[in-house]
Amino acid sequence: MLQRGQTGCSPEIGRIVSLIRALDDLRHWTEAMEKHSAAHDERQPRLVVSAARLRDEAWSHSLLAAHDLFQIDGLHSAWVDMAGGSA
Repeated sequence: MLQRGQTGCSPEIGRIVSLIRALDDLRHWTEAMEKHSAAHDERQPRLVVSAARLRDEAWSHSLLAAHDLFQIDGLHSAWVDMAGGSA
């Protein structure tokens, strides 16, 4: 049985799967934050804080997965080397 992060395929496919999972987690925790922020009971502040923390972690994982997949630093370096600017 494959563990999370393992696909049994090429590294590129693994990176795509990691990005998809990270984006799914980001969507899930964003929806959870919205749901819990509408609730009005004594648990609401804790649920919102927990969902916000998990959403922030999912956002971070999404950025790391996108970086791994697209090798953003390498693309940026190539852009700068071609006199594309500092964007």
